Amino acid sequence: HHDFLGLQQAEDPEELLQSQDLGHERSTKCSRDPPKVAVWNQQLEAHEYQQLQLGPFEAGVTCEILKAWYGVPNDPRRQMDATLHCRNQWSTSNGLTLKAYGYNKLFGDPSPLRPKKMVVEYRLTFPKPWDVATTRYASGVSRVGLYPIIAAKALTNVVGMTLAAGGYAVGKVSASVRNSLDPDAKQGVADSDIFQMAFGTWLRCNGIVPSVTYDPVPPVPGTEAFKPEDVKQTPIILCNHTCYLDGMVLASVFHGPKIIAMKGTLNVPVIGLFAQDIGVIEVDRF
Repeated sequence: HHDFLGLQQAEDPEELLQSQDLGHERSTKCSRDPPKVAVWNQQLEAHEYQQLQLGPFEAGVTCEILKAWYGVPNDPRRQMDATLHCRNQWSTSNGLTLKAYGYNKLFGDPSPLRPKKMVVEYRLTFPKPWDVATTRYASGVSRVGLYPIIAAKALTNVVGMTLAAGGYAVGKVSASVRNSLDPDAKQGVADSDIFQMAFGTWLRCNGIVPSVTYDPVPPVPGTEAFKPEDVKQTPIILCNHTCYLDGMVLASVFHGPKIIAMKGTLNVPVIGLFAQDIGVIEVDRF
């Protein structure tokens, strides 16, 4: 498993050149200043009956093997240094692979009849710091602590989906009633306040709490003053697309505007029906 040791900015990122034969980096001076790089120190462990696999990593990521040993944890006298061997075995294309039950043959048995581990400490250098996630991942027994969180997440999601489905049904009925009474109304599900409230509740039950701030609208003489949050005064809203939830979040915070989606969205099961009811407009990007 991996133990996160820390993420830091390289103090001198211009001194960086990978040495593929030893699995570490050597320094050289560049004529111009490159952008900052992210440095991530990690530790990889494997029991003597487990295979150890380090890498390979994506293009542009360099790996420096800092230290490696095989033996009894917390007992330096019963640990065999394996740094040089791991550096020699490291390959940019294949990474480092040490077979299970083969550590005693490679490094000797530092402590017979006692459980041992193979440990490799290494450093990854990322040319794009924004590609690095600093999340700590639970492994082994520590995963037990995640079960209550997962159960609570599932429960709140069920509650939120139930409320969203109820709001969707009420919104669809209310829109049909309004359109039957006034043919010029052209009301949709997205125009229902109940649906918008229920949909926003589903997002919040999933831990998504979006918010929007508006700049004040300059007054125009002789016209009615607009409220900044009235998005109907804006014909088009352009937003950066970062994940698949963008459309749902934007529909919630902007109170159900007409959303432009790629061609084929309306043909997706379940989602397509929902998108059709809220008035999604398809666009052929090709």
